[in-house]
Amino acid sequence: MPYRRLPNTDVARINALEVVVGIKHAGFQDIALTQDLLNAADRQLIVLKNVHYLHRQAVKTWQENNQKYREIIKYLTSYITDFVKSYNLAIENGYIKPETRAYYKITDDALPEFISEDSILDWGQRLIDGERQRIFEGGAPITNPTIASINVYYEKFTDLNFNQKTKLNYIQHTKSKLAQEREKSDILIKELWNKIEATFAYLPENERIEKCKEYGIIYYMRSYEKQQQEMELPIEYSHNEPIATDTNNQTAYPFYDKVVEKIEKVKKVEKTIQKNSGVSAKYQNALEQRIPFDFD
Repeated sequence: MPYRRLPNTDVARINALEVVVGIKHAGFQDIALTQDLLNAADRQLIVLKNVHYLHRQAVKTWQENNQKYREIIKYLTSYITDFVKSYNLAIENGYIKPETRAYYKITDDALPEFISEDSILDWGQRLIDGERQRIFEGGAPITNPTIASINVYYEKFTDLNFNQKTKLNYIQHTKSKLAQEREKSDILIKELWNKIEATFAYLPENERIEKCKEYGIIYYMRSYEKQQQEMELPIEYSHNEPIATDTNNQTAYPFYDKVVEKIEKVKKVEKTIQKNSGVSAKYQNALEQRIPFDFD
């Protein structure tokens, strides 16, 4: 017996609600759903689509800016490293006194290590402040690269760093809001589907399933049911006379081997079905046997 399963993606949830809302907008009285449920589905669809769109747009904007952000980091860290190399070389050649390292809050000739975005901000600010102080006291500026080049990329970096953090906070906000709306949608969809199935519970199984599908309910077949469907013999393999087990006449029965193989597989599937039916019926009452399992 096919079973239903609640949508597990935002697109599937939206599609399920759109089917129900489409029934409302059709303009006729529906026998399966009350007007209150139809209105609730309409409202929830609008909210879910809006929050889903906002979250996707927030992620998209963050990703687009992140590529530019990484390029700025690449250039800024390269300039900072080159500046420190030039500064150390100037000290080594005697053009700058080693005592000026105090302006930059550094103690030796080690190159900077960038372990985080905060460390990049720290190094950039220290070099800018230190170079300005040294030049103010009469020192010659470092020219390869100049502190002005570092300052340009540093300002871009600080702006993008703030923007990316702000966008990331907004992504977390929309993600939290989306999780809430997913939960509300799941509860509403389950209520809608339960009402629909209960309305058509009097119909035979196949008719009931087809009728419920019109309302957007999705049914899935169990693995052994799929096997049973696949094992059904094609028409061209049928015979007017039963095939004897000792018959092996390829002329009279050109599909003998294939037919026998399929018959054996069908027997195995039938045993599995009987076994599973006995177990499931043990835990079902009469009403539950008429309604598909709910694995939501």
